[in-house]
Amino acid sequence: MSPSPAVTRANTGLKSENDKATSVAQSPAAKQPKQKKILQQQQQRGNAARPHSSPSCSTADCSAVSLATEQQLAAALEKLLTSDAFVDRLAARLSETVSARVLEDLGGRLQVAENRLVDLNGEMDALRAELAQLKESSDMRLDGLAQYSRRNNIRITGVPEASDEDVTATTVQLLSDKLGVPIQPADIDRCHRVGRLAQPRDNQEPRPRQILVKFISYQKRSSIISNRRQLSGTGFSVQEDLTRKRHLFFREMCGRVGFKNVWSRDGRVFWRDNNRVFSEFSNGPNNNANSDQLGDSHM
Repeated sequence: MSPSPAVTRANTGLKSENDKATSVAQSPAAKQPKQKKILQQQQQRGNAARPHSSPSCSTADCSAVSLATEQQLAAALEKLLTSDAFVDRLAARLSETVSARVLEDLGGRLQVAENRLVDLNGEMDALRAELAQLKESSDMRLDGLAQYSRRNNIRITGVPEASDEDVTATTVQLLSDKLGVPIQPADIDRCHRVGRLAQPRDNQEPRPRQILVKFISYQKRSSIISNRRQLSGTGFSVQEDLTRKRHLFFREMCGRVGFKNVWSRDGRVFWRDNNRVFSEFSNGPNNNANSDQLGDSHM
């Protein structure tokens, strides 16, 4: 007799519940072999991906291998160092490297030094120019002071010279007679010949030396200079006592425009060229030139 449909369904439901219960109860144990299998497969794949990896070794084994490797390297290095060819190549390589670095460093320092040298040369040029200006200014001032110290002096040219002469008496008589300016010996501070005594040549009398006269007062000396034109044609002449620098310039201008067109007054040198009057040098610290001096001359 076959079971009824109701019983069959009941039995089927009961079996299904029993299967579920059995599956739940056996799930952890059933999964362990499967997980272990998966781990083994992963490990195999990892080993396959690292076919050249060295097998693991113990600490002692690794230390022994390292020591042996160091000894081999030391022996190989010692062998290389005893090789002349290797040492020469190593020395050449080091020399090239060091030389390149040294040259690079020296090149940078040399460029800095060259730049600094250019700056120093510029500074030196500026200092030289400034020094030249200061020297010129100093020379002009010293020359002006030297000329100012001669403001009471005159030089007389053309007076015959004798071995037993009284220069002061001769000067006083000449200036009084030829210029009409009353002169006394007391007006003169110093009076003497200047320059070397010339020797006679070809039975000719040597040119007499100049007479340098220093007056006590500037006014008396100025009177002589103002009247010196009266000596024209007498063979005598009166000039100011100029410094060497001004005297050389005076002679230079005489060579350019002629002796009659050059004169001096209070240390300033004047010359006439194409009806125009020019001057050079100052009159000393006070610069005391007068406008009427432009018409004066030594003749």
